Amino acid sequence: MGATRQPRRKMHRLAAGAAVLMMSVLALRLAASRPGAAQHWLASIHIQERKGVPRTCGSDGRRTYAWMNPKNYNSTFTLQRGRELFLVGCGHSGTTPLTSLLQRHKGVFVYAPSADLEYAIKPNSFSSLMGTSKDDHGTLTRAAHHRKWLVKSPSNVCRLGYILQHVPTARVVALVRDGRDVMLSLLERYPAADPAGPLCLGRWVRDNSLLLMYERDPRVLLEKYEALFEGAPRYPALQRILGHYGISHEDLAGLVARPTITPHGTDSAKASATHTRLRAAQLAKPFRTSQPRWPTQLSPALTRVVKADPAALRLLVRFGYANGSDW
Repeated sequence: MGATRQPRRKMHRLAAGAAVLMMSVLALRLAASRPGAAQHWLASIHIQERKGVPRTCGSDGRRTYAWMNPKNYNSTFTLQRGRELFLVGCGHSGTTPLTSLLQRHKGVFVYAPSADLEYAIKPNSFSSLMGTSKDDHGTLTRAAHHRKWLVKSPSNVCRLGYILQHVPTARVVALVRDGRDVMLSLLERYPAADPAGPLCLGRWVRDNSLLLMYERDPRVLLEKYEALFEGAPRYPALQRILGHYGISHEDLAGLVARPTITPHGTDSAKASATHTRLRAAQLAKPFRTSQPRWPTQLSPALTRVVKADPAALRLLVRFGYANGSDW
């Protein structure tokens, strides 16, 4: 009898060891597949995610984790206004020209992350936000003692719940732009990408679908890129944005005409040199709108791609860019 149990116990130990080994291999693969992926996965354990969050989001279609949009994101809700400002939205939706304007305001310390900082917010990013300068946000910490600071990072739209939970006094401005123009712009950046995939139209759909989950939060303001340049010299959309941020806006015409300065955070050695040059060139441009491109540049094939996506059509209608598929 004892002789029978001994082999069985040995088999159980071997099976348990194999299971541990398999889990270790899976964890290593997860960690290697994407920097910080294991950290993000572990941070999501025991966190309830809001219903409806897209499985992927952001500039390269990364998967979302529960910590990014927790169900209890407004458990720390307050209408108190702090110094922390965020500018988000699907990429190529106008965050760069708006940053170009905001960085000219003397009351704002603009931190415009380079390519390597697009996903800088991690599960513990705000654990010591106002602490010493040794933490990840040391530069912002020092600046915040003197004036408001703004982080421009489009893919933070994937982490709105986390931001609002851990920085409840923050104010967020989210820009939206006609998805047909965004798709054309993203195709120029990713010419080999699937137009309907997670780098182009799919990104516009997912990022903006997630954004709409927070549209009723008074700390979040949605504005259309195309409206930024309307109504000169009063610029009502810009007045709403600056008012939401709690920034003075007595002389908007003068602010628009003011020369561009270099924002903080664009000189990272880790960032792509091409990306840094592109952003610098964009930030140096005069603050003016670009005309819609899709009426003349959207090919019949790309038109079919958009019309074949029900979610894209719903968003075009929701944002007032179309009445349906009759365009």
